[in-house]
Amino acid sequence: MIIAISVVINKIIKSLNIVRMDNTSEIWEEEICPLCRRHPIFQILSEDPYTNRAYNKPRGYAGDSVMLDFIYSGTLLGDTSNRGKSLFAATTGLPTGASVRLRMHHLANMLDDLSQDKKSAIIVSLACGHFREGCFSNAVQLGKIEKIIAYDHDAESLAVAAEVSELVNPINTSILNILAGKINIESNNFIYAAGLFDYLSDRAAGRLLEKMIQSLLPGGTALVANFIPATHGRAYMESFMDWWLIYRDEQDLVNLLPSSIKLGSTASFGIKTYKDTYRNIAYLEIKKIE
Repeated sequence: MIIAISVVINKIIKSLNIVRMDNTSEIWEEEICPLCRRHPIFQILSEDPYTNRAYNKPRGYAGDSVMLDFIYSGTLLGDTSNRGKSLFAATTGLPTGASVRLRMHHLANMLDDLSQDKKSAIIVSLACGHFREGCFSNAVQLGKIEKIIAYDHDAESLAVAAEVSELVNPINTSILNILAGKINIESNNFIYAAGLFDYLSDRAAGRLLEKMIQSLLPGGTALVANFIPATHGRAYMESFMDWWLIYRDEQDLVNLLPSSIKLGSTASFGIKTYKDTYRNIAYLEIKKIE
């Protein structure tokens, strides 16, 4: 049954992607997406806890840490119908979900690599969520990192993040306070934003990226991840999940850099961009030359 539902979900996604590309953004957002939610299939899809949580937004926003845990572990909350369980396996098993899982493991590997180079590394995670990468990092679990500063506006998420390791210093604040200069980012060896930039305007993203770069110690690295415009499940997310991101490709991320360190303009920083294996997420790495 799960395989059959997965096939159906993939067909729905492909059809929605075509409809989205064949219409203007205005028609897609104002006419087609509401039409999808009035269709009888919406009630069926709502049996999927992943789709349902995104649409209903119990914490005020889609993509919260509980939703990410759905993707990471496949753990369900509360009672779910058999059909809902099959839908859940299908939606969280899509390439979009695979990219999110790969992102978590990529971060865990970067934490491990850093601990080999810097025995007293200071880490900063922006919009840390449940900090699940820490669960898969040997460096974090074995205490090979000096300090992890974890920022998030969601106090419930921070409480879970703090349980991952005693190294975690949770700071409950919004990114707006960082942008306004009310909170200064501590100097660090590695600072990253895994899902935050998906929700930031270009102006806010550019300002935050500049602050991230300014916080780097010599040899330090800043990492930003962002879903790309051609993300596999985008049309489904927007229509049935009411989950809207700000999508950027690799060049869009480079364009966020301060003019002083644009690609190739300075020898003080090394800039690298790449996509994940499933080609849903773009990454920007900035390394401060020692």
